[in-house]
Order: sequence, then structure tokens, then C-alpha cells
Amino acid sequence: MSMALSADTRIAAPRIALVPWAIALLTALVWLCAAIDGPSPALAQGFGAGLLLSLGLYLGVALLRHPSEVCRPVNVFFFGCIYFFVLDGAVLREVRDFDPAILLGADTLVAIFLVATTAAHGLFRPRSSLWVGLLGRSAGSLSGNAYFWIVVSVFLLEYLERFWFVDLSPSRFWHDLLLSRSGGAFRREAAGDWRVFLQPIGVFFLAIPALADLAIRRGVFRRGKPILFVLVVAQLGTKVLDGGRGELLIAVLLPLFIRAAQHDVSTGRWLVALILASFLLAPVMDLMNQARTGWYAYAVLGTKTPAWNILDAHRDDNFFWLTNLVAYRSQDPGLLAYKGYAGFVEGISAIGWQWIQMPIPRVFWPDKPEWWKMGDETKNASVTDSVVGDLFRAGGISCVAGGAILLGFWLSWLEPAYAMPKTDGEAITYAYLAVSTISMTRGANPINTEPLLLSCFLFIVAWNIVRRFIPLHRDRVPAPLSERAYIT
Repeated sequence: MSMALSADTRIAAPRIALVPWAIALLTALVWLCAAIDGPSPALAQGFGAGLLLSLGLYLGVALLRHPSEVCRPVNVFFFGCIYFFVLDGAVLREVRDFDPAILLGADTLVAIFLVATTAAHGLFRPRSSLWVGLLGRSAGSLSGNAYFWIVVSVFLLEYLERFWFVDLSPSRFWHDLLLSRSGGAFRREAAGDWRVFLQPIGVFFLAIPALADLAIRRGVFRRGKPILFVLVVAQLGTKVLDGGRGELLIAVLLPLFIRAAQHDVSTGRWLVALILASFLLAPVMDLMNQARTGWYAYAVLGTKTPAWNILDAHRDDNFFWLTNLVAYRSQDPGLLAYKGYAGFVEGISAIGWQWIQMPIPRVFWPDKPEWWKMGDETKNASVTDSVVGDLFRAGGISCVAGGAILLGFWLSWLEPAYAMPKTDGEAITYAYLAVSTISMTRGANPINTEPLLLSCFLFIVAWNIVRRFIPLHRDRVPAPLSERAYIT
């Protein structure tokens, strides 16, 4: 897949302004049909399919025009929405037993959220932003050999840290490594302890595939390539055994996002390769979900065959829990009256307070509110119901619309950072911002997203330390002309 098309064959730029209009007209048409013939499962599924088509067509045209748009902020946002809740609304996964009126209510909340986000993104058009300056603080590229030694050092530090946690016992090391997400020395206690200060090692360990790819692109010594291959396989295998599906996905996406952020001509080939690799990634992630209670338990009790299709493999049931929330709140006083017109203030305040609390280590604040107890009548804290569900629970429909507008502003502030030419350091920082944006679609709470955002600042600090000892190249790859005119 070619990065750039000739002038005669260039595909017209998709217009983001068409997306909110299409969704708004779809919503009006669906409710008109519901008023005439009444709600039905077919109408609800058609509503979900229409939302999927509205986002999917825009993404398809954007990627055919330029594969590097895979990491454009609004496109990353659309991918996250499709994966976490829009697709399930189109296929009615796990929700066919709900009343059709409830399904229409859940889809309407999703539609309000998408319209408000895309409209705010299209109306707010900054030519520069704070992120451009922050990315500039990580400007510079290293040689292939320097990246090689960084990969080796990070890998050794991660494994030394893990051996230290088990008192240098090899048998206990392998025992705890096979516990997956059920506990062990490699997973901090819920109450938190001093090991939180070692989390930066894990941040860089997550980036090993991306750093290894940069090492090969920048010309590592000949014998370094097979060593990098072994370390990348070992890193991905470690993440599989850890049971963190999100971390595995981030480790796989970072190399693609870095190439796309630098508008690399090979982005199209990498995108195709990732799509093909999803048929291997799907059963692996499905297997990881089945082994959440530990690989020992799975070896004894595991009987279900992993799914080979990424659409059939297990993923978060966000749309189910969103629909369950709508069903609960549709009772007296109803969806529109829940939290009232001023619910936005209450909801954003509550969510903002969570974001302020999250970075404070529990070792300094033992009485910090426990996020794992933040459940209600519709779900417990261990499941997610998407950013739409979090916003609605916190402040009602006004909070869904208001929170979506803020998220639209966030996407707009990232657009200049996407369009700028980038060195390796700037591209890595931007890639973490991109995966943070995907995480935002999974939930409005900071549990998963804030660590990724803090990783951006951590990387900027680390990059400034590195450049004091290793010479950096400051050549930036210019963005194609069509990429620079990013507002369409």
C-alpha cells in the first residue's frame, strides 16, 4: 500500500463535518420510525449498524488516502469507539434480551456522544498547541546501536526487578509469572506500596518492540538483529503470561503508531501486516482472558477453544453494561431527568477529582478512595461500560454531551502535534498520546488512561537525560503536503 498517491489518483480528503450530520440525521430517522411503528430489535440493530457505517466509511476513505492517518487523533478516537462499544451495538452482542426501547436509548447516548465530540473537534481548529512545544522537548533521534543497548538495558532491568521481588528465587519467579492476573509478586497489592516508584521500568519495557524497530531502521550492527528478535519475542511472551491484554495490544501498536507519526512510507505495509496478524493476536488474547485466574488453573480447567477472529474473540462488554445502566436509569425518574440539566457540573467535578487523586501514591495517602470499590447497582468496579457509560453515570445526558465536547477539544489540540514532522523522540511521545486517546474511549475514569499520559512526560524527562550522554540527530522527516493541511 503506497504512502502517497499520484495527483491523478489521489483520493479526496474525507470531511469530518459529514460525520456528525450523518449521525444526527440517522438518530432522527430512527426515532421517527420508532414513533410510527414502535421500537423493535431490527430497528435497534439498524441504528447500531448506521453508527458503525458512519465511522467506518470515514476511516476507510482516510486510510486509503494516507495510511499514516491511522494515528491521526480523530481516527484513533473512532477506532477506539468502534472496538469498545459501537461494534457491539451493531451486532447486538450480549444484549438481545433487553427491551428494544432500552437498546434505542443506549444507542442514542452513543449518538449524542459522537455528534458532540466530532462537532467540537471540527469547530475548534488551533494552528498550534501546547503539545507541539512539549513534543519538541523530546526532539532527537539516536543511532541504531544506541537503541539496541537501550532495549537490552530495559529488558534486563525489568527481569532483575522481578527476580528481586521474589528474593532471587528462580522457582518462585516462574511460579508467580504463571499466575497471570490472579496475584503474585509482579502485581502490586491493591493498597499500593513503595514498588509504585519502579513503574517507569515497566513503561519502557512496554516500548521494547517499538525501540527494537527503531534500532533496525536506524542501522543496528549485524549481530544485533537476532538478539533484538529474541528480546521482542521474550517481551511479548512475558506480557502474554502476565495476562494484560491491553498492555500486549499497546506493545504491538506502538511501532505502527511511531511509523505513522513520522509519516513513514512503509506505514501502509505495516498496517496490512497488523491486520493479518490480528488472526494470530485474536486467539492469543482470547486465551489470555480464559487464563485470568492463572495458567495453572487454565491447564486443569481450560476447555474452550480460543477464537481465531478478532471480532469473535473476547473483549470488554462495554455496550452490554451501558445498556444495563440505561435499563436501570429508565425507571423513575427516567433518562432525561436523571441528574437533571446541571448534571454536567456534578459529573465533571466527580471525574476530575478522580483524575487529581489517581497519581498520588497510596504509600503517601493510605486513606485514598479505593477505586476497586467504585461500583453501583448496574456493575462492579472490575468491568467497564465505556466513556459514554462513565459520563452518563456521573452526570446524566448533559454530562455525556459536555464531556464529549471536552474530548473533542482534546482531539483538536492533538491535531497540530500529529501534522508536525517528528524525530524519533517526538514520535515515541506522540505514540503514547495516541494510545492514551484509545484508552479514553474505554472509560472516563483515570485508572487506565492517566498512567499512559504520565508516561509521555516520563519519556520526555528520560529523553532529556539520554541526550546528555548520547549524541542525538535532529533531522525531522517532513510531513507530506496533504498531511500538513490536516483540517478537513
